[in-house]
Amino acid sequence: MRVEVELEGELPWRTLLGTPAFVDWMANVLPTLESTIVGGDITPEEQVYSIFVDYVIGEHIQFHTEDRRFKKLNPLQRHVWEFKTLDIRVIGWVASRDVFICTYGEMKDEMELMRLYDRYIALTFGFRNRLELDEPKAVTGDQYDDVLSDAN
Repeated sequence: MRVEVELEGELPWRTLLGTPAFVDWMANVLPTLESTIVGGDITPEEQVYSIFVDYVIGEHIQFHTEDRRFKKLNPLQRHVWEFKTLDIRVIGWVASRDVFICTYGEMKDEMELMRLYDRYIALTFGFRNRLELDEPKAVTGDQYDDVLSDAN
């Protein structure tokens, strides 16, 4: 399913899709979450919306910096990626350049406390492999230009 973000005069550059479970999480769980950041003045929902807008309109996404907002998770070369905000991690994969499919969303603290990364990576890998998609089902490169192009 297409993940809809409201654009204010901008045109979409990249495509953001989500599994039905992810879209349900965005609609029903994400709005109820509160920031765990001391003095945080932006809700987890606003954080996700902000990074998704930047992604869709083709903004440059921090990639090779310490605080990168888009990161490849590398266990066993499963080609699973995450969007990172202060409070939220969105797990998924790059189906083709500029096309991201979101599978799971979770609070950062839960991901780390419960050590959920391996679980979500395995679930995403399994979900993707069950889909009847042309091979390759995911972009296997890990460089910025392999997975993203910028509008500017």
